[in-house]
Amino acid sequence: WNLVIGAAANARADGPTSLTDIARSFLPKELKGLLPESTYLGTSTFETPQVAFAYERGWRDSFKRAGFPGPDEELKLAESVLLPHARNKVLLDASCGSGLFTRRFAKSGEYGLVVALDFSQAMLQQARAFAKEEGLLD
Repeated sequence: WNLVIGAAANARADGPTSLTDIARSFLPKELKGLLPESTYLGTSTFETPQVAFAYERGWRDSFKRAGFPGPDEELKLAESVLLPHARNKVLLDASCGSGLFTRRFAKSGEYGLVVALDFSQAMLQQARAFAKEEGLLD
């Protein structure tokens, strides 16, 4: 499989800039991820390991109630737009989350390289774990 998983960096000033940053600085490394770095609710929600873990294990199912057709149909819709332009080329899955669609794009064999990119380190860790479980990464 030709799959790369990477992170988008949040440009920040050196040193703590908020009370949350100060609190995070006192936490041991393994607990720092419990406090999101982003101050934007839409982004910070997905930075936590708990949400990253729950995303494909139930949270994503709630999208159906909001009118989303489900991952299989969403993949078909995405590929109907992407394939004419990206077949055998690099496909960048920006804001990939847990890699639900990244893995499906990679498994399709239609793209030369699939790159997964997300702001949330927790989501990228989950994406790597799922990709390894499915034999997409070493």
